This record gives sequence, structure tokens and C-alpha cells, in this order.
Amino acid sequence: MSSSKLIQLDKTYKWFVSPLAILLLWELSVYFNLVSEVFFPAPSEVILRIKFLITKDFGFLLHILDSLKRLAIGSLLAIPLAILLAISVEFNRVLAFIARPVIAIIYPLPKLAIFPLLIIILGSGELAQIGIIFIGVFFLQFIETNQGVRDLIKTDYLDVARVYRLSFWDRYFHVIFRGTLNHTLTGLKLGLGYGLVMVVAGEFAFSQKGLGFFMWNAWDQFRVIDLYCGLFIFAIMGIFIFYLVDKIRDNLPSV
Repeated sequence: MSSSKLIQLDKTYKWFVSPLAILLLWELSVYFNLVSEVFFPAPSEVILRIKFLITKDFGFLLHILDSLKRLAIGSLLAIPLAILLAISVEFNRVLAFIARPVIAIIYPLPKLAIFPLLIIILGSGELAQIGIIFIGVFFLQFIETNQGVRDLIKTDYLDVARVYRLSFWDRYFHVIFRGTLNHTLTGLKLGLGYGLVMVVAGEFAFSQKGLGFFMWNAWDQFRVIDLYCGLFIFAIMGIFIFYLVDKIRDNLPSV
């Protein structure tokens, strides 16, 4: 095996070492009665329960798919718009004059405080839930990408592009977009991670399906192990998002 493959394998393992260590410590704590199994069921039991739910309970899979669908729709609407706006406000004074104050006002507001307003405007169905995910993802993606553009402007890359008379699209893609890709990927990681939080919040409040709804029912009926099943699935989603974005970053030599 080549050294590059060993390095990639090592990076992959690093993603799982600390979570597995935490799970092992948790398992041992339950085994030696250091914590109550009522409130902290052993990870092995949670994993077996997840396996049962996935293989025997089709409804659980539908809950997972519903949550992923909402995250995907909200993120696919928010991310391209946030990236485009984050770049555009640095090169268009009128747009910056309009957009910056609005973003400065809305961003500090607790996103869950906006949720009741979205329900009044959009109703208590899917639109409000996708809307809160959109808001959560949009701002983090915008702020991180915009910081990347600001950092790029301080360099000489744009001046060099003007000297070589690059076309608008060449300058946009090869200089601006690729030059801010590191920040854009960080925004993607943070935005999608926060999007998961918004998924749970929306499904807790006004949904009859999704992992958040499944967890709320588990809490309401004191099915503690099912509550942990939902947490485990969301944790796996979060780890996968971070791993995937870092994998993309590692395979882009220009970043």
C-alpha cells in the first residue's frame, strides 16, 4: 500500500477514534453500574434497537427519509443563494447597501424565535419547516463565504485577473469562486450542521413525521432508548456531513 493511501486511511480512522472511545467509556460505565441504565442505556443496546427499527419498522426509515428530505430541500435552496449573494455584495454597492443591513438585523435573532412567524406566514406544514432550515443554513453559508471574498480582495489575485483581461465568468469561477472555496466549504459544513438542528426544531413543533417527531413521541411516552436512537442517527448524519466536506476539501488541490 502506498504512503498516500496510508495517509488517507489514517485521516479516515481519525474520524471514528474519539466517537468510538466515548461509546466504549459509556458502555463500560453502564456495565459497572456507574450510571443508570434507565437514563443512559448502553450503546450496544441502542445500536441493536436501531437495527431492529431499520429492519422491522418501515416507519422509522420513513422518518429518517423525511428528515433528510427537509434538510436537502432547505439546504439546496439556501446554499447557492447564500454563495451568490456573499460574492455579489462585495462587487455591487447598491446590493450591499440593501442586503447588509437586513442580514445584520436578522442574523443575531434566535432562529427558533422566527419560527412562529414563519408558521403564521407559511402555515404549519412543510413550507414553514423548510423555511426555518433555509434560514439556519443561509446565514452561516453567507457569512463564511463573504469572509472568504473579503480575504481574497485583500490579495493581488483580482488585480492580476484584470491585467490579463479575464472574462467575467473566468474571473468569477477561476479567481473568485475557487479563491474562496476553503471558506465556502467551511460554511457548507457549519450550515448543514446547523440545518440538522433546525430539522429537529421544526419536527418537534409542527410535524407528524421525521426523526424529530419520532424523538418527541419517544420522550412523551418515556421510551428513552428510542430517544437515543434518534440522537444516534442525527449524530451519524453530522459526522457524515463533516467527513464528506473534509473529504471534498482534501481532494481539491486548488483549495
